[in-house]
Amino acid sequence: MDEDENQSLSDKLKQNLGKGHQGKNLSKDIQKDLEENPRYKAYFEQHNSSSIKFFIERYAQIKNDYIQFSERYRADAESKALAYRPQAEECLWDIQLKKLFDLQCQWRAEQVVLEGVTSTIDFRWWKKNIKTCPFLDPITSEEVDLYVQFLDGRTTKRKAWGMEWKYFEEIKEDLLQEKGPAWFRFHNDLTGRHSLLHLPDIRGDKEEHYRNVYFNHQKQQQIADGTYKEYEMDEKPDLDVSNPAQVKAFVKQFESQVDYERYLNYANAKNADDLTDMVNHYIQFMHTIKEPIPIAAHSDWRVGVIKALEAYENRKIAQVLHHVFEDYQFKLEMGIGYEMVEDKSIEHLIDMVKTQILTGRELSGEPRDFNF
Repeated sequence: MDEDENQSLSDKLKQNLGKGHQGKNLSKDIQKDLEENPRYKAYFEQHNSSSIKFFIERYAQIKNDYIQFSERYRADAESKALAYRPQAEECLWDIQLKKLFDLQCQWRAEQVVLEGVTSTIDFRWWKKNIKTCPFLDPITSEEVDLYVQFLDGRTTKRKAWGMEWKYFEEIKEDLLQEKGPAWFRFHNDLTGRHSLLHLPDIRGDKEEHYRNVYFNHQKQQQIADGTYKEYEMDEKPDLDVSNPAQVKAFVKQFESQVDYERYLNYANAKNADDLTDMVNHYIQFMHTIKEPIPIAAHSDWRVGVIKALEAYENRKIAQVLHHVFEDYQFKLEMGIGYEMVEDKSIEHLIDMVKTQILTGRELSGEPRDFNF
């Protein structure tokens, strides 16, 4: 059989696969092609002849399955990938949040001028509207690669990375103590941006001065009117019933030894039950995953399972992150913007703080503007 006949036989098989045999078992046609088409001959001759027959029969069934059910397998793979898209989008904007934080360090040190920023409180708005921030450089493929590197091997979920909302001063203090957002710390370690944490907060100090002028003026007016009430801030730490250490200390101090031992048994059992419930949930989910999930050694196998799945999910997020970035680039190229997030509470806070600063300026005999 020459090359034309070889191609002809394959073409006939392709036609059968693509048209008249949809929904039918194609393994016999596939097997016939494997047995008769000379394009396979040289390959088969490299292998033990006694193994060829079984290979052809089994592969014919395998090929039948991956062709007949290709749409189902494709849809299954896509749905699993889409499940991680929201998390990947959050991670993409983490890149911009870090850039916003770094710029705030520089702006407060009066090293840069930023469009539309007249007060430190403006950063609160742009943190909320990170997708539309006008003075941040677009995300680059190098930055995405760095974030993927950050995700690699991470065995905790994003919510445990310290990305929750905090004041700038709190985040800065945490980072100086090697705490705070894990992505921020990773980025600082690899880029040397940790030095920005040591810049002086010149602008913040100025704003604090003018606001104190405003508050002192308000206080004097209230004293004159007889309406002033001294507010004493309670500096003592909070008592938190959700803090196991605090509850344990309370029980030990105020309850009997018998009740203390009862509490310890209760707490140990509850912790074990909570951990077991989480592990059972994770294992149930892992049964739906059709690929190996490596589990590192751990003194508690349950913790090992949890860390293994969360590391797996981070790897999946990393894979989807590249697709999310491609969509982001497409929007940039097409001039498709993101919608501004309205938040009346933040708008009110910004107006209030700026009014306090400007009034403090006036009371100091200075112009009612932000040129200071």
